[in-house]
Amino acid sequence: MSHERFDEALNKLSQVDKLNLAISDSALLKSAALVNLERHDEAIEMLQSVVNTGTAAVGVYAELGWLLSDWQGNNDAAIAVLRDGYAKDPSNPIMLNNLAYVHLMRGEPAYARAVLDQVKDVNRDSILLTATRGLLLLWEGNIEEGEGLYKRAEAMAFQSGQRDLAISIRQKRHLELSRAYLRSGRPAEAVDHIRLGLDAHGGYRYFGYRKQLAQLAKQLALPSDTQ
Repeated sequence: MSHERFDEALNKLSQVDKLNLAISDSALLKSAALVNLERHDEAIEMLQSVVNTGTAAVGVYAELGWLLSDWQGNNDAAIAVLRDGYAKDPSNPIMLNNLAYVHLMRGEPAYARAVLDQVKDVNRDSILLTATRGLLLLWEGNIEEGEGLYKRAEAMAFQSGQRDLAISIRQKRHLELSRAYLRSGRPAEAVDHIRLGLDAHGGYRYFGYRKQLAQLAKQLALPSDTQ
């Protein structure tokens, strides 16, 4: 996985499956490999099958909810899965983060804030939690402080040696700023952030935020050189 040899990773994980060991851990690794190979629907189907057993770890619920939202745009299904995961472990930071995130993707900042306020261990998954809090502020209309939290999350990722994650956060920052400006009727600022986001090359294929920026540029009929 770390060498981006995702087909080989899937092959090795199939051997783990045959032993019926660490099913949830194996499923999460397999999901990451499939998403990087742009086989998102397979990843979702596989995680759903693990959830259906009733024995999945909370991380599987968190991952499935995020995939349903970001890669299928199915926020209703994502909320349902994440609520089931929340019932299993209402204190898990990544579960709370993803549940709050999907509420924001549904345009429900009040629900998202209520969920994020339940996070007790702010040091665990602090980069993603910081980014999600930035997104919450954008939805609440506090663009300056929301952008500041996104920049802080990006800096934290760089400082921890996670360059690809930092670039992905930068792309997401510009994506969400462009959406925020569109919501507030400021299309010129939105276009500026789309361009800045598309200028941020690299990042994890796992997230795909640059593709979402390109799709938004196409929806706004921006020139092809912008896309």
